[in-house]
Amino acid sequence: MKKLGLVAALLLLAPRVAAAWTYIELTHPRWGTPFEIELGAPSADLEGIAAGTTEAELQKAIDDWRFVPCAEVPIDLVGQSGAAAILGDGKNVVTFYESDWPHDFSFVGMTSYETDSCSAGWCMVEADVELNGVNYVWTDVRGSLPYVNARSILMHELGHALGLGHSSVSGAAMNPRYTRGYLFIADDDVDGICTLYPREEPRICEGDDCPFGLSCVDGECRPATRVPCTTHNDCAYDERCNEESGRCVQEAPGGDAIGHPCSSEADCDEGILCEPVLGRSICTVPCDGLTPRSCPTGFYCERKATAECGTGYCAPVREAGGGALGTPCETSSDCGSLHCADGICTTPCDLDAPICPPGLVCHADMDEGCGACAKPRPLGAPCVDNGQCDGELCLDYRRGGICTAVCESHDDCPAALRCLAEGGARFCLPPPKDDGCGCQSTSPGGAAPVVLSALLLWISRRRRR
Repeated sequence: MKKLGLVAALLLLAPRVAAAWTYIELTHPRWGTPFEIELGAPSADLEGIAAGTTEAELQKAIDDWRFVPCAEVPIDLVGQSGAAAILGDGKNVVTFYESDWPHDFSFVGMTSYETDSCSAGWCMVEADVELNGVNYVWTDVRGSLPYVNARSILMHELGHALGLGHSSVSGAAMNPRYTRGYLFIADDDVDGICTLYPREEPRICEGDDCPFGLSCVDGECRPATRVPCTTHNDCAYDERCNEESGRCVQEAPGGDAIGHPCSSEADCDEGILCEPVLGRSICTVPCDGLTPRSCPTGFYCERKATAECGTGYCAPVREAGGGALGTPCETSSDCGSLHCADGICTTPCDLDAPICPPGLVCHADMDEGCGACAKPRPLGAPCVDNGQCDGELCLDYRRGGICTAVCESHDDCPAALRCLAEGGARFCLPPPKDDGCGCQSTSPGGAAPVVLSALLLWISRRRRR
């Protein structure tokens, strides 16, 4: 009897789990046959660094698990195939999405797996890993949201594919909370993988065949003594390499340098601005207005602090709230997405290139000069373009737009609407207000409109592109 499973890496919003390392499910499945991985679609971000970077980072993540001295992990990369991640096709695929991410926007990765009964109890028989290249930027250096280190996230997702669940140990590769930097195989991860895939005798290392963050000393993998950085390129996009300590430090912007009240830029550190944010002037820096998490830890990007859609300023926030997309909110801190628009938790979107989570569309009238992702609007709701409407038809009617649909009789429309003639066709529209005569000129039925497709070209509102 086969069983299917699904586990996501959820950035920042992940609940804390109660134990240290865990099995991916109670049946403790593991691979009884070699776990051979194909690379499907590579990351556009990584390939932009250099051709082959995606496969190289994937191989490093595989080696991090293979090189654990007390484990015998049957995992191997067989090359790039271009295959899609389709659970049930017998292939183990790691693939990156550059559009149409099919899961929650906050998931950086998603692992799907299939298990089946075997002589050892339950065995993993297939696993696919999907990576989010739509909402995150992939890099081969230290990550800092929205930038994520590819090797680290791949290592985490492959841990799931091997049979490990999430860990509550801070700093463990299998901990679900990632905000910046690298992930390393921690002692807790070692305990888990060596329990699943025990090796009779610890492997003696040679050269560089140790997990990331460890080095081979006298045949044993030990914590590395090398300095974390030598140049700025070894650090995250908002960090610099300190020449004295050889460590990456946060400098541009810095969590310690922003958020303070100010009256002018003289009150702020060099390179930090003094701008009005949420009703008061603070030391701050510009950020990506379409990515609320594009600021240091403890801050979020307040898009409404500027008049430009794609730009905001970093504003302080204690932590993201629990509000899911579409739930009511008063401030952005009420939302897990850290963005409140028109009274609901949402995410910002660019009207010229709208990208929203599955099931949501970009609304042009919710967020003051920018767009906001929300559910399509029903018939009778106000609108400014076709894309906002559930039926993708926004009609210029009276003093504004209204979501509507073509009809032939009142029965084709919701109870509050009527099938009325407008512009040579018939649409579901609000009934006219009573003018005192107790009658109206339209009839409940009517023939289908002539040349309807041509009429819709000019009576419907076009979606902005």
